[in-house]
Amino acid sequence: MSKMMSKIKCMNIIIGAAVIMGAAGCASQKDGAEMEQRKAIIDDYAKIILLQDKDSANYDKALEAAGAYIEDSSQAKKMAALQTIQNITEQMEADSKECEPIEISDELEQMLEDNQISRAEYQMNADSRYTYVQDYIQDLEYLGEYLSYADEAEWAMDDLKSVYDLMSDEQELMREYNYAGINYWFAGWGDAEKEYIGQEIFEKLESFSTEGFLWSDSRDEVEAVMNGYLDELEKLYDEWAAYVGEEWDELNQMKEGNY
Repeated sequence: MSKMMSKIKCMNIIIGAAVIMGAAGCASQKDGAEMEQRKAIIDDYAKIILLQDKDSANYDKALEAAGAYIEDSSQAKKMAALQTIQNITEQMEADSKECEPIEISDELEQMLEDNQISRAEYQMNADSRYTYVQDYIQDLEYLGEYLSYADEAEWAMDDLKSVYDLMSDEQELMREYNYAGINYWFAGWGDAEKEYIGQEIFEKLESFSTEGFLWSDSRDEVEAVMNGYLDELEKLYDEWAAYVGEEWDELNQMKEGNY
């Protein structure tokens, strides 16, 4: 599960480095030109986050298919789950080949600077999609292996359930983390901007979500919430790292005919 730790490190870098954006939105009332500028930033960010949300939604579908097989362990459900995982993996592999570094125009760079948003950190967040897609692919390959052998031994099904639970718990935390992250970039912006963010981002999300989320105008408060999710991810990793390694060895022995 080294990919989980790399993901945590990546998210920590984005949060820690973006603290310099603290003065991003002090005034709640903006004149027309400034409002249009902020809308342009939101529009650009929407393209980034909605693609990441789409990838997350596809991963949700793969987990849902595996969960359906666990609930009803029929051969038909197994084949349907394996096909879903294969289709989504292939789509993600194709998407990853199209993930190129985001080009920030001089105009957007100036708008970011005007709103005290670091160009480097904005770019880092935008370019993180490739890493996330690669992580999803690795997870799906891992899940597919367990699914393939789940009906060959009772312990194999138990292992599939355990791995599925791990991935589902991680995914839930990631959905919440990314949902809160939208607030992080725009904390302190005015009501008109928040309404526009709701229209162009929140209402279009398929996967990123968190129960009972309340918008905060304090970036420090949002950062604390996001760091809480990272702490939970690290606890999840600590709890599962040794177990997953042992069970993966058992699965490989099964594949080699040693069980």
